Amino acid sequence: MPIITLVALLGLIVGVILESKKLISKSLVKRLSSILIQGIYPCLIFSTLLLRFKGPELLELWILPVFVTVILGVGLLFGLLTRKLSGLTDERSLRSYVFLTIMPNYSFVPLVLAQLIFGDVGVAYVALASVGADISLWTFAFPQIAGAFHWRKILSPALLSVIAAFLIQWLIPNRGEYWDSVLFFLNLLGKVTLPLSMIILGVQLARGSPKIPLPEWKAQGLIFSWRLILCPLLLFLMLLPTEIPLIAKCVLMLSGSMPGAIVTVVLSELYGADSRLAATSILWGHALAIITVPLWQLLLRL
Repeated sequence: MPIITLVALLGLIVGVILESKKLISKSLVKRLSSILIQGIYPCLIFSTLLLRFKGPELLELWILPVFVTVILGVGLLFGLLTRKLSGLTDERSLRSYVFLTIMPNYSFVPLVLAQLIFGDVGVAYVALASVGADISLWTFAFPQIAGAFHWRKILSPALLSVIAAFLIQWLIPNRGEYWDSVLFFLNLLGKVTLPLSMIILGVQLARGSPKIPLPEWKAQGLIFSWRLILCPLLLFLMLLPTEIPLIAKCVLMLSGSMPGAIVTVVLSELYGADSRLAATSILWGHALAIITVPLWQLLLRL
């Protein structure tokens, strides 16, 4: 078993145990999530982009965040158009429902899988694709669950790290040993993203209920149909005529075929939406994704 797979599995198991035994508080999970998103993950993005790509190569991959933004926008339309069909009547549940149709787990699991399959290049592609997801999150997704628009959050640390990497590639194309040392250190720090993200994922999955209440069956079915089948199908049709590298296509499909975002649970708790519905959807969505995600990867390679 590759070491990265072992690390991912151990992190997931540790997270499940910590939550099942009530050894970790919600406040600590939020703090760890903040440290991951605000500091460690941006270090990984910044260092990987500078170590693995040159300026022109980065510009050629502008289509990755664009594709992600488009499919997330379609997810918003799907959520709004199926609100009444979902059978949900509580406004709190409806807010979580629409957010789940928009936001996939675009970083935690895709990051692990991309690293496992493609190495650091796959991580770089996930980072570029996540720019579109970050922008979508703080523009049209966040208001659906929180009822407010926070324009300042668009400039997330992840997005700023990508912009900084672009600028440095163009302004300082020939970097010396000092830069190599800095990037090595940042990349080493960024490697913590993998185990920490899997621990957080394990905690959130353990919060989900194995039983879906009868009134939620239709809503959960719509979420799973969109996230695991219809959304990746749309992305597959969009990718067919493009000439971007196969690895980039596979990484896009990883992000586009994922179940609901882990952050849904946190945001639901913070802004009074339905965190239980979100946690249950994420638990079952990831269980079903074990089957659907590999199938979409295989179809893309045919």
